Amino acid sequence: MLRSDRAWNNFVNCQPTDHEWGSPRRAAAVALWFVSDAMSGGLNRFLTYSHDLHSDEVLAALGALGAPKAQQALQFVIDRMGCALPVMSERERWDIMLERWPELDGPDEADCLTEDAVEELMAALERHVAGDEEYYAGLGDGSPWPPDHRAG
Repeated sequence: MLRSDRAWNNFVNCQPTDHEWGSPRRAAAVALWFVSDAMSGGLNRFLTYSHDLHSDEVLAALGALGAPKAQQALQFVIDRMGCALPVMSERERWDIMLERWPELDGPDEADCLTEDAVEELMAALERHVAGDEEYYAGLGDGSPWPPDHRAG
């Protein structure tokens, strides 16, 4: 459990590029980006706008964080699309999503995370931040919208 909101507020302002490739902190930032986009626009939105992340990295991040339900939901969509999504330009990602997404049976159902998957993922993110609270609390001023969380 977090001792204060400061660490969480600073965490939610992190970007995957703020952290070293393959680190637990980067995995958590990727997973937060995933759940944020999936909850505001579905998996299609996340996959379309996360063109600078490889789908394999996202799957690995969800697994490493301990969110198998979210990982399985994303894997289902990737499998049904018939291809992994490498890092690519925004235009390339947009084009492949337009081409591949309709191949899904019931895209609306596949586009949503289940409530259980969201709860599991959010609990995993909270555990991650609690386990590294000193680091996240020290990133910035603790406000929900700092102009630059790295500025301190």
